[in-house]
Amino acid sequence: MNIARYPRKTLPRGYLSYEGSSFKIDSPQKYGQILTGDAVYLRDPVFERKNGLKYFEWNDVNVLKMALLYELYMLQDCAIELLQEYQSNFSSDLPFSHFYELLTPLVNGFGRVSYKDYIHVSNSLPWPEMEMYKRHWIK
Repeated sequence: MNIARYPRKTLPRGYLSYEGSSFKIDSPQKYGQILTGDAVYLRDPVFERKNGLKYFEWNDVNVLKMALLYELYMLQDCAIELLQEYQSNFSSDLPFSHFYELLTPLVNGFGRVSYKDYIHVSNSLPWPEMEMYKRHWIK
């Protein structure tokens, strides 16, 4: 969620920082009262389908529109999940593997890799933070 913050009169410039030999105003967007914010709520058709809800009409056009919205908001994982759900449970001639390749994030310092390689490398890396969360998941 993008928010706009404004310092109150009690600290009119927000927080200060000291760099080198002088003071400067620290990032004004990090501190102060939240006055405005923008949020976009996107439905989760996969969750809805798995829970017996039928709000989303599963067809090529709607799936591609939803995948595009997900991608625009940097939710490539949701877009791929949506496409995989559609590919597995509905009849379609969409080029799914091509879409997976397009939705695979670039690797910083390396560039583009295939979706298959991205998943393989990702799964081979340790992720201690996620292991901590997994202990609390209900099985």
